[in-house]
Amino acid sequence: DTDTGFQAPIYSLIHKEEPYGGEAIITFKNSHGFFNARDLVGYKIGIGYGYKTPSNEFSLAPPLWCVGQYDVSREGQLLTQLVCIDLWQKMDYQILGPDPRTGDPRFQAGWNIERKTITIENILIGLFNDMDPQVFYQRDTNDGIIGTYMPAYRVDIGTPVRKVVRDLMMMTRSGLRIDKDMKFHAIYLNPAEAPVYT
Repeated sequence: DTDTGFQAPIYSLIHKEEPYGGEAIITFKNSHGFFNARDLVGYKIGIGYGYKTPSNEFSLAPPLWCVGQYDVSREGQLLTQLVCIDLWQKMDYQILGPDPRTGDPRFQAGWNIERKTITIENILIGLFNDMDPQVFYQRDTNDGIIGTYMPAYRVDIGTPVRKVVRDLMMMTRSGLRIDKDMKFHAIYLNPAEAPVYT
């Protein structure tokens, strides 16, 4: 069972977290018909690892969004599958170009930053602020590049935001981590530091 009001036993969970992309397929038992009148496409999904009782020792993975809901029949069972994507994959649906809802031509011609007038960090903040849903940014450690380097960067209309973010991050020595509250954390990937195992 999951949170209050959502009573559906989980049959299986496949959850992959990878750099610049993640997904989950959650399969529920639906013999009681819980999903017959419910469509969860578009909903934000939280997957927690750990246990809830007796002392709530669990943590939430970065959020996912349901992009597909399907009934599945297995011998003697009626199941419902939710196909979910993470924020990185959601960025593929957000492209540089005019706003499809309002026609705002802000990115009509793409971007052409030739004068080196804006830092990588400020470009990222602008992209994240314009996302739907809005995503927040925080620099946890400084690599000496992300907050100071002003790149010359050209990108065409129709380019997914995920590609722009990946291109920009390749110019730094930082990585981006998404937390459960939809905040990107920029972290300096210092090759001199030893790993810490806990």
